[in-house]
Amino acid sequence: MADNKDSDFTRTEESQDTQTFLADYDRPERSSRLLFKALAITIFIVTIIVAGQIRIIIKSAGSRRINPILSNYVKQSKQLRFEVAREYQGRNSTPAPSTVIPHKVLFDERQYALIEQASNEVLNDPQIRDSFPSTYDGIPLEQTSAIVVPLWKLNDHGDRQQMGITEAGYLRAKEDFDHNPDGLTIREKPIDSMMLHELNLKMPKCPKTKNGTPRTTEDGIPRIGLRSEIINSNSYKRLKLTLLHEFVHAHDVPGYSPWFNLVHSDLTYLAGYNAMMDKLDWEYRVRDYAFWFLTGFGLVMTARYSYLATRRNRS
Repeated sequence: MADNKDSDFTRTEESQDTQTFLADYDRPERSSRLLFKALAITIFIVTIIVAGQIRIIIKSAGSRRINPILSNYVKQSKQLRFEVAREYQGRNSTPAPSTVIPHKVLFDERQYALIEQASNEVLNDPQIRDSFPSTYDGIPLEQTSAIVVPLWKLNDHGDRQQMGITEAGYLRAKEDFDHNPDGLTIREKPIDSMMLHELNLKMPKCPKTKNGTPRTTEDGIPRIGLRSEIINSNSYKRLKLTLLHEFVHAHDVPGYSPWFNLVHSDLTYLAGYNAMMDKLDWEYRVRDYAFWFLTGFGLVMTARYSYLATRRNRS
């Protein structure tokens, strides 16, 4: 009888040892699965962010948010621009320029010549002109009207007066200016109610159009501000790309950037803009291919670690 008790005790002890061993064996396996799960989630989040840089994703977001209102927005902006221009021409005998010109006073001779050369090359490039959609404001690219000004002098009140930029125009552009962009276009455009309320509080007597929109320029001609660092021969390609971008804005086209867009500009949602950039900058195409590849790679790695996180060790 004693032998049976000893045998039962031995089997119980062996069973407890086996359970302890299996528990210790399963602990690192559970830890590995948690690690794989964390990797899968992290890679998937990064993949979503990378996918947000693919042009077709940005265009899709723009087609839902901006394209339905684009034609009406451009129409309103064009009306405001022409209204301010007509009023200016009625007050002045000197006609407003109808082409792209650098400011004659605020740029030195070297900067003036470089901007003029880059502008002419962009405006007269047949490949770019053929891709420029006339559906923006109905005006061809080669008839773009704008005055190029030094962005680094925008904070000076006296220089702004020389540029023909109103105080309302400065306040409306200040948020973008504070981000130190390569280029910035100040133009007549519709205004939201919050900004209108703010401007009416700060400058109730600022010049307005007939519908109460504060005027941003003296004569209705868009002002394209350029950062000093890109106005040199070493950044010539970057200067041309910046000018093309701002020329599109000068044709009353608004910018739009989805939340996940960390790389592309606020015009990437436009098919016509992408077509022009493809012809002017081969790196623009390569960048898109790279994001496609990284997105595919990220999805494969997400699937791999998701599988490892759910698989049990069968060895």
